[in-house]
Amino acid sequence: MRLLRSHSGALGPLAPDDVRAMLTVRFKQLLAASTAIHAAALEALAQALSGGHLPTVRERGAIGTGDLRALAELGLPLAGELPCRAGTGPAPAPLTLTRWDALPLISSSALTRPVGACRHPPGPRP
Repeated sequence: MRLLRSHSGALGPLAPDDVRAMLTVRFKQLLAASTAIHAAALEALAQALSGGHLPTVRERGAIGTGDLRALAELGLPLAGELPCRAGTGPAPAPLTLTRWDALPLISSSALTRPVGACRHPPGPRP
């Protein structure tokens, strides 16, 4: 939890579509990779994504890379330490995240990749 708390914090909300894209990419990466994250954390991510319970991720003020900060702000709502935007259906119950959950949650470029692809699609540039 200290890892997530120390890397979170910024200003200005990120657009919900960008947060949804980040959550989708990170969930897919965690399913495909062999990480030490617990199954309960993956289930909570799936429930948040399917129910539209998106974390409030801030856009400006990153420490190091922007993805670390944003993904830390993805992990804290899973533990009940930050609010999520209201979605449909039941929200995931707060989890007790361990040190084995925190590092896999933030070790990714899950924000940069989808946001960059959506804002700058491939093709000829003017």
